[in-house]
Order: sequence, then structure tokens, then C-alpha cells
Amino acid sequence: MLSRLNDRLSLIAPDSTESNVLKHSFCSMLASINTSNSSSYAPLDFILKLRQKFPIYGEKNSYGIFIQHDVHEFWSSFWSFLNISDEFSLAIQSKVADQAEPGLEFSNCLLLPITNETSFMEDSIKLALSDTNAAAQGSMRQFSILPRLLPLVFMRFMWKSIDKVQAKILKQVSYPKSFDILPFCNEELRSLIVEKRKDCGNYGKYSLDYVISHTGREADSGHYMAWARNTEDPKGEEWFKFDDEEVSFIKEDEVMRLSGGGGDRPTAYIVFYLPNWEEVKQ
Repeated sequence: MLSRLNDRLSLIAPDSTESNVLKHSFCSMLASINTSNSSSYAPLDFILKLRQKFPIYGEKNSYGIFIQHDVHEFWSSFWSFLNISDEFSLAIQSKVADQAEPGLEFSNCLLLPITNETSFMEDSIKLALSDTNAAAQGSMRQFSILPRLLPLVFMRFMWKSIDKVQAKILKQVSYPKSFDILPFCNEELRSLIVEKRKDCGNYGKYSLDYVISHTGREADSGHYMAWARNTEDPKGEEWFKFDDEEVSFIKEDEVMRLSGGGGDRPTAYIVFYLPNWEEVKQ
């Protein structure tokens, strides 16, 4: 997926505009990470160009420390800025019974509600795709294209007017190592997946490859960490944990325990699934 992203960004015509300078810096960072023999990499140029383009990320508090921002807000705004939604976004079809033509919406992620009834990720996906206001009209929302990247954001923060903070929802919501998108697709895509699985059993199935976690009880504070599957591990059970400048090896079981239940331990905020079949892996 990263190589394909690099290919798309490399098509940008070189010029000195602020936007393209940032895009090229991002592309250069990805290339350096993929080819560097060093045990560490500091993305200083990318961070500098990011703050030049988006000054909000360079703001500091009264103590002279950079202000923390919501990682979901950053992901959405930066992904939109890259302007590659035609290939890397989620395509969701909205169909109402009395309408001849279904509508089509695009998004860079799917927001997963958390309620008393959502104990598993699949429960939250069903709720995210449901349209309660139009349910009586027979409205349906389903995936119409298999995404190259499937980012799912657990909506773990809610506004508490009394305390005037974005408080964290601590409820545990489990997510799987492997996800089958078939039940959430429209009729045409389901038929395609069923046909393709005659030759490729994993077609339409996704594997958990990246996680961004948050530790803390409020959106404006706490600590973010990133977790990434080690693609060179033959058993597929080893992951990297990125805790600021400290990087360590961990087992997959630790990643699967990020499902919530307490504010004082890391909780999965965004989970990223990648295709588990060769056709669109790159």
C-alpha cells in the first residue's frame, strides 16, 4: 500500500508551492523509511513543512510545549490534503427503496459509534452504516468498492458540557485480526467477491496491520502510540510499538488487548486494515 501511495504522490509536478513542497517532503520521508539502513529516522523536514503549511500544528501552550491535537482530526485533514481520495477512500452506496438511482459518498475513514450494544467492531460497523432517520424508508448504506485501505475510527470521545471537555468513552470494543467485508457490501460487490473466492479464498478479507492508541481520559491530553505489524515476521505474530522515540518488539496478543476498558492504559482509537489478497495489496 505504501509503495502505491508513493507512486501516486510521485506524479505531482515539481514546483515551489507550499502544498507541493509538503507533499514531496511526505513522499521523500516514505521513501527514506523504506530504503534507509539506519536503525532510526527523524522526519524533521516533514514536520517543518507540515507546520509551515498548517500553522495550527506549530502552536504552543503557555509552557512553550507544542499543543496536542486529535489524531483523527489530523488524519482526516492531511489525507484530504493529499487529494488521492479517488483511489484510497471508502466508497459507500446509499440506496433508498423508492429511489431509482443510489447515492454514492466517499470518505477517508469510517466513524464507529460506541454504545451499550457495541461490544464488537462489527456491531459498530453495522451502526455506522445504518441510517436511523431513513430506516422506515428502506434506506441501506453499503460498501460498493473494495478499499485499498480500511481505516476505522472508534468514536471514543464525547463532549461533557458540565466539565467542558471531550471525555473518553472507556467501554471495551473488541476488534478482529482478520475482517471479512462481504456482509457489508452491496449486491454487486458481494456477487463479485463470491465469484473471486472460487480462485482466491481471501478475496474481500482484510488483516489488521496498524493501530493508533490513546492513553488518558480526555481528547486534549493523554498519550498517543502507534503499533505496526512486522511484515518480515514469517509467523505474522510480531509487531512494532512506537512510543515516541522508543521502538520495541511486541507480540500480537498485546495489540489485541487495546480494546478499551480503562483510561489509564492504551486503547485503540484508529485501526487500519489492509487487503489480505495479492490483487490490491500494493
